[in-house]
Amino acid sequence: MVAQNNIKNLRHFPPTSRLKYPHMFPLDIGVWERFLDIYANLYNTFVYDARVGKKTWIPKHWNADYKKDARELSQLRIDVCGFRDSTIDIIEVKPRFSSSAIGQVLTYSHLFIEDFAPKKPVRAVVVAGQIDPNLQPLLEKYKITYIQV
Repeated sequence: MVAQNNIKNLRHFPPTSRLKYPHMFPLDIGVWERFLDIYANLYNTFVYDARVGKKTWIPKHWNADYKKDARELSQLRIDVCGFRDSTIDIIEVKPRFSSSAIGQVLTYSHLFIEDFAPKKPVRAVVVAGQIDPNLQPLLEKYKITYIQV
C-alpha cells in the first residue's frame, strides 16, 4: 500500500507534560506522566491520538452528521507516537500490560508504517505500570519494547 499521509501533517507536541491527553483515561495519564518524568528527554516530539487504518464504509443514505462521526471514529487511534533521532516509537499506554496491548501495539505499528511510510525504523512500545508475567516471552518474539513505570 502506498502511504497516503505525511508525518509532517500530524500535530507534534514538545516532550513535556500537557493538561490533556486525547482519549487517555486517568489511570493511563498517571502511567504516561511517570514515563515523561523519566524518559521525555529522549524524544524530540510526541503526536497524540494519531489515526491509522482505513475508514469505515458509510451508507449513502446516512445524514451528514452520522457520516462525519463514522469517519472520525472508525479509524484506529495510537495513544502516542514518539519521535526520536533514530526511531519512531508507537506507544500504547496501559496501567497493566495485558494481552490486548500486544494486539494493539502490533496493529498500530503495522498501520503506521503502511499509512505514513516513515524513513526511520518504527518500534512497538508498551508503557505500563506492570506486566502479566505470561506475556514476558512474547516481548522478544514480537519485538515489543516494554517500559515499566
